Amino acid sequence: MCKQITKRIKKIWLILLILFLTIPSFLIGRAFAYWSGLVSPPAAKADDLSATSGTGTQLPVNFYFTDAYVTTDKLLVPIGCKPYAFTEPNAEELVYKDYTMYWDTTDTTATQTNINLNVTAAGLYDVYNSNVYTNYLSNVQVQFPIGTYGTPGDHTTFVQESGKVYNYTGTSLGDINYMLPKNQQKIVRISVSILDGPRGNQAYYDFKAAVVNSVLGVHFSSTVTDPNQYKTTNIWATFNVAGENNKPQGPKEFETTTYLYHPALKIYTQGANYVDGDILVVTTPGVHYGEFWSVLKDGPVNIDNPVTQPPHQLNTAQCVHEYVSYHLYDFGDFVMHNGQVYYWSTNNNHHNFNPGSIQSSPPNTTYWTASSATNPWYRFALYTYGDVVMWWSGDLANDILGTLSVKYISISNVNVISDIRQGGNKISPNPSNYATQWMTAQDFRNSSLPWSATTSYNEGQSVRVVDGSNTYYYIAIVKTQPGQSPTTHPTSWREVDAS
Repeated sequence: MCKQITKRIKKIWLILLILFLTIPSFLIGRAFAYWSGLVSPPAAKADDLSATSGTGTQLPVNFYFTDAYVTTDKLLVPIGCKPYAFTEPNAEELVYKDYTMYWDTTDTTATQTNINLNVTAAGLYDVYNSNVYTNYLSNVQVQFPIGTYGTPGDHTTFVQESGKVYNYTGTSLGDINYMLPKNQQKIVRISVSILDGPRGNQAYYDFKAAVVNSVLGVHFSSTVTDPNQYKTTNIWATFNVAGENNKPQGPKEFETTTYLYHPALKIYTQGANYVDGDILVVTTPGVHYGEFWSVLKDGPVNIDNPVTQPPHQLNTAQCVHEYVSYHLYDFGDFVMHNGQVYYWSTNNNHHNFNPGSIQSSPPNTTYWTASSATNPWYRFALYTYGDVVMWWSGDLANDILGTLSVKYISISNVNVISDIRQGGNKISPNPSNYATQWMTAQDFRNSSLPWSATTSYNEGQSVRVVDGSNTYYYIAIVKTQPGQSPTTHPTSWREVDAS
């Protein structure tokens, strides 16, 4: 005759916050009562949860998946490329998401349990067909540091536990095994980033297209080991967590975004030597962070102490729309100043040109005229594929400004014309001066052939797409493969106002 034994069993809470963007889930496990013969059973007692020894009556075990902090920084660019990003204010080079791990039980002999996370895939996945860019698996970095918050609930105070960080790439996947003590809350942080491709290697240039058209995805599965395996003493109840074993979690994706990628772009180092035509970007924190500078003359560059003597000794120019006192402006040139657009309207004087040099004449003087223009060409601004600017229809050489009605389209990725060099001033973006950088709207339309599904397009090539009575014009901003149309791969193309 089987002896009846009852015991109150309190709920066993195992709170495991396991990585990535997942909504709270609630899973039910099982616990079995049995007679071990190794310990004295508790005294018989009537309670709300009771079971008969040896019958295997199920008792509740609950699992919770809840994220402690959700990052809003989801636009990824390769490491070192944030200053190059077209969406720089929203771009990040590393993004992370935090989760808490915690478990508890009334079984005082169960002191720890093993948490296993198996990373099964990490790579750049095409947004439109989910294909992985296998050439760039080693560029995808995933890191899992484990630690705590210095201030509870504040993700910015995360402190990594010594030795508890796990690093993977798309070609080096593996397991994370962590012994989680009872009643101790830990933070697991998932950090993802992308390594940039070598910019001097033209064969590697397609890396940009992979980033622009992809998300960074990670797949993993999770396993929670039976806490009973890590008890210090045998007990009459075991915990069955088989429902958690090999639970797939993924893919979890972080968006990527586009960024500038051009051999003329170089990271600025104060005092270093550069050559005419280089475009410098400041990547170190400080007042110049994220600024672009155009190099106009071979030699060392110090943007904190620029060479400003006229007429042709200026060795750098900042790439901005705004008025700069030592920039070289000429008749018809536009600037921004205190939120107002101005143009240099006096043909017999020039800002920092000889003869008739006006060394310091900021807008709102007799040499500048306020304008209502919305997108005029700014001599020192940085443009890229498909940017549209307006310029004068008159003959500047004969002192006739005309109207601001000539439309030019940028066909260059890094397009800056601040080149008051030995040859003198080029007074407009006219293609006769800059045939590889600008087209008139008419020429752009004429050169845009119908998009073909069997053609691979290079950066800067334009196409037209007819939809009913409407014709749309596009320019490729990355190299495209056959079938990658402006409709299916909009991040590879930019629509252009070529009217």
